[in-house]
Amino acid sequence: MVPPLWRHEFHNVLVGHALTGRLNPAQVRSLWGSAVDFLAGSQREPDMELALELAIAHKITGYGAQFLALARAHRTVCVTEDSKLRAKAPAGLAVGMEDYLAR
Repeated sequence: MVPPLWRHEFHNVLVGHALTGRLNPAQVRSLWGSAVDFLAGSQREPDMELALELAIAHKITGYGAQFLALARAHRTVCVTEDSKLRAKAPAGLAVGMEDYLAR
């Protein structure tokens, strides 16, 4: 599950990789298309009140808080490679991919 803002977040990451030369335009377009196809039916609206509470209480961005609010509401974890978000998230609510796969 992902909040609708995932598109903006992922888009920004792809642009960053293109601008630094890590990815070429064809790779960016391919990754974008694959992500849209993969996540097409996975968008869910987060509880925005909960996202506000989490953002303020844990001093995280409103963007990151939306992912955490969605995870909390669905009694799961947020899998993220954002080390700052993992460090500030409530205990056990955010994990990295390696930790998630090791479960």
